[in-house]
Amino acid sequence: MNDSLKKKRIEWLLGVPQITGRKGYNEEKYRFGVEIINLVNDDVRTYPSPLNSKINEEVLLSVCRKQAESLSVVALTFLVEIMHEDAAVLEYVHSMPAPNYQFHRYSDWIHPFL
Repeated sequence: MNDSLKKKRIEWLLGVPQITGRKGYNEEKYRFGVEIINLVNDDVRTYPSPLNSKINEEVLLSVCRKQAESLSVVALTFLVEIMHEDAAVLEYVHSMPAPNYQFHRYSDWIHPFL
C-alpha cells in the first residue's frame, strides 16, 4: 500500500534503531556504545517499535538477530522476501545501522546467510 504512512508502517513492523544504554550499580550516568561492550560483536543497538513498548522483542529486526533459534531463520527468510518484493523495505533495512560495531549496516550481517 503506497501512501503517506508507508514509512511509519515499516517502522512499526521492523522497528527503529535505538542505541543501548546501561547504568551500572552506584553509577550516576548512563554509559552508551563502546563503553558497554566487551567484544566488537556485542550488540549496542536495539530495534524497538514506536507502535507499542510491549512488542519490542517481537519486531522483525529483533527476531532476526536471535541466534540458534529456528524462528530467526524463518524471520530472516521473511525479511529477505519482503525486501525483494518492496523497494521501500529494502531501502529502509539497507539504511539501518548495524546492531553492533562489527558491521556498517544492518543488512551486512545477513550476507553470509544468503
